[in-house]
Amino acid sequence: MMRRGIIAIFALAFLAGCAQPTVKHFPEGKQLSQYKVMTWQHWDQLGDRVVQDMVASLQSVPELDAASGAIEDELYQRSLLGGRPFYVQGLASDMPFSSAFKGILQQNLLDHNMAVSSSPEQSIVVNYRVQPFFYDERSQKYPATSTVLWSVAAGLGLSAFDAVPLEAAIVGGFAAGPIITSLIDYGAVTDAEVVVTTSILYGDAVLYQNSEAVYIKPADLPLYMTQHPGLAAPRPTEPRITERMQVQRVPVVSE
Repeated sequence: MMRRGIIAIFALAFLAGCAQPTVKHFPEGKQLSQYKVMTWQHWDQLGDRVVQDMVASLQSVPELDAASGAIEDELYQRSLLGGRPFYVQGLASDMPFSSAFKGILQQNLLDHNMAVSSSPEQSIVVNYRVQPFFYDERSQKYPATSTVLWSVAAGLGLSAFDAVPLEAAIVGGFAAGPIITSLIDYGAVTDAEVVVTTSILYGDAVLYQNSEAVYIKPADLPLYMTQHPGLAAPRPTEPRITERMQVQRVPVVSE
C-alpha cells in the first residue's frame, strides 16, 4: 500500500505540472487489433503496411503546380507519383528504431517498384514521427522520455537516481536503459507501446498521414527513445518544376 501511495502521489503531481492526460487500457475481454512488435521482422512488416497504404493513397493525388500551389489544369494534370522519386526524411540518429526504419521504408518502396532518391530535391518527402509510451501498474499511460522516466524513478526514491539532480540528468543525457530496468524490477513499468506516424506534406497541407500504435516489450523502450526530443519540423514536398510549352498566337491573313 505504501508503494501504491507513493506512485499515486507522484503521478498526480507530475500530471498536474505537465498537463499530461492519462489513458487506461481497454477493459479485459475486449478485442484489440493492435500489433505487438518484438523482432526486426515486425519492424519490416510495419514498414510494408505503411508503404502499401501510402502508395495506394497517393495514386489519386494529382501533381501540384509549382507557381500557384494549385492543382494543375486539365491539360497538364497527372499523378503526384508520376516520375517523382521518394525521399525518406530521417529522424533522430541516436534512436535505433529511427535509423532502421528509414532503411526499411526505402527498401519497401523499392519492393513496390517506387524510385527512391538520396536527395529531397523534387522528391516526394516521407516524414515519420515516433512516440513511445509506458504504463504503470495501475494502467496509467505516460510519455517515455528520459526526463519522465528519471522523474518517476526519483519520485519512487530509487537510490540510483534520487541523488542525481533533474538538471544534471537532462544535460548529461541520462541513459534510459538503466532507469527502465530498475522501474520494471520495481513494478512501476508494466507495459509499453509506440505510435509511429508517417506523413507527406505540401506547404501547410497534409497530403497523406497514417498513425499506427503497436505494443512493445517495456525493456525495448530505449530502442524508440532519443536524447533530442526537440526534433526538426517535418519537411514538406516541394512543387515540381516544369517547363510548359509557350504558345504564340499567329494572326490569320485571308486574301
